[in-house]
Amino acid sequence: MDGLTKGNSDLAVSVFPDVDASIQRIELLRETYSVAMRKAHPAAADFTLARWLAFPHILVSGRGETQTPLDRSLAQRGLHRRVGMVLPSFLMVPPLLLASDMIAMLPSRCLPSNTADDFAVFAPPIPAEGFPLHLAWHNRRRGDAGVQHVATMIRDLLKPE
Repeated sequence: MDGLTKGNSDLAVSVFPDVDASIQRIELLRETYSVAMRKAHPAAADFTLARWLAFPHILVSGRGETQTPLDRSLAQRGLHRRVGMVLPSFLMVPPLLLASDMIAMLPSRCLPSNTADDFAVFAPPIPAEGFPLHLAWHNRRRGDAGVQHVATMIRDLLKPE
C-alpha cells in the first residue's frame, strides 16, 4: 500500500485488510484454500486430519513467519503441524510438492493447470477461512481514465463465473 500512498504505483492487487481514507479498495474475489500433494503421496489414498498432520508442510510467508491462523486453530484443538519449509511465494510450491512427501495448503487459484494429472487435492480437514483479494488505487487516480480502464479490465478478468 506504501506504493499507492507515495504515488509509485497506480494500482495494486493484494489483500488489504484495512486502508486509510486516501485509498479506494474493491473486493475482486474471495479465495478459498485447498490442500495439495503429489498424486502418489502416501496420504492421498486415505486423506484424514491425522494423515495430513503426519507429514511436513510447506508454508508460504513473505515475511518468513512460521505461525499462521491455521496453526492457532490447530493449537486450540490441541494439535500442531510440522512446518518443513517456508517459502516466499506460492509459485515455488508445486515443484517441491512433486519432488517430496510435503503437503501444502494453497489458495485454490494458485493450483497449477496440470492439477488433475500430477496432484491430489482435498478440502482442508479443519475449517480454514479464505480471504478477499482486493484491487486498490489512491484517490488521486480516481479520475484517471487510463488507471480506471485497467482497473475495469482487471475486474472483468477476475469476475466469478
